[in-house]
Amino acid sequence: MSATSSGSSSSSGSTTTRAARSRTSRSTSSALRSPASIRTAAIAFLLEHRRQAVGDEPIDLGAHSDLLYVGTPAWDVGTRTISGAPERIADRLNELGAMGVSHVQVRFRSRDLQEHLDQIAAFGAEVMPLLHR
Repeated sequence: MSATSSGSSSSSGSTTTRAARSRTSRSTSSALRSPASIRTAAIAFLLEHRRQAVGDEPIDLGAHSDLLYVGTPAWDVGTRTISGAPERIADRLNELGAMGVSHVQVRFRSRDLQEHLDQIAAFGAEVMPLLHR
């Protein structure tokens, strides 16, 4: 990706811009490498600050799941998709419950409407019964 701007730029301004882009790139790439650990830390942070503010009252805490594909896809679904047996998917979602998450918005990987509807049906029939909460 490139960026353009009007006006003149000096050599030092260009160096400063490159340094800023480098810092942003490093922080972004480290965030992308470990989304689960970032989510875990964020949930722990929220629960601890909630406890300090109002005590141990229950809290509803929601999260987004990684993309899901029930079964073995016949195409590359990418590295940030949880796919496979219903038990594997349920185990990953139950990990969120163990961290204190009370509800999860699930998202499905699909190539077309019918595949998406099939994924929803498979999730409801095969994964939902395995969830603890």
